[in-house]
Amino acid sequence: MNKPVLLVDAYGENVAKIIFRNVNPMDCVEDKCLGGNHVGILIMKPLEEMMEMGSMFSLRMWPISRVFHARYTLEYHLLVSTYKMRAQTKLIEKRRNEGKKAYVSSRTILHVKPTKKSQVLDNTNIFQLSAIVCCDRECIRYFPRDEALALRTKFYSCSSRMRHAKQLEVHGQLHALPGDYGKVVTLSSRHVCEKAWRYIFTIS
Repeated sequence: MNKPVLLVDAYGENVAKIIFRNVNPMDCVEDKCLGGNHVGILIMKPLEEMMEMGSMFSLRMWPISRVFHARYTLEYHLLVSTYKMRAQTKLIEKRRNEGKKAYVSSRTILHVKPTKKSQVLDNTNIFQLSAIVCCDRECIRYFPRDEALALRTKFYSCSSRMRHAKQLEVHGQLHALPGDYGKVVTLSSRHVCEKAWRYIFTIS
């Protein structure tokens, strides 16, 4: 699970913008199991003077009472979800004891499947590039996220035929750097490996 959230310290001060990744109580972070009161978080943007900049892109364990999503803590969201589940269970048991059938809505809800374009241009999808290891140089990890989003937006604004032509064109742009780094391609004046190029443009 990847959700952008806000992190606070024990004094309620905002310290970083993060993505929480591990929510299974049996998962382990920092050699400790999360349990029911902690969550695994990936620090994306430490706020100045509130957290060391070296902690960027590190995976940490944090109490759910100090991780905010949609203005409320994860602890609050968990309580609301648990309450709704218990209320629904009680309603089902009550109807069963009264000899009534379980309530089934006759309304048909249409679920629109999101397009690939809307998925790959989502900020959460862009932030996930930080967790990818492309090569020893880690080109994709240090590639600016705003530039990656701009390149993707331009790429998916083209027709499918034009996108296919660009995929073929990149093979002619691959070149080698001095030293044993393998072949790279230049994007926004930066050299990135072919694997990083594929991840930036979400091409398998």
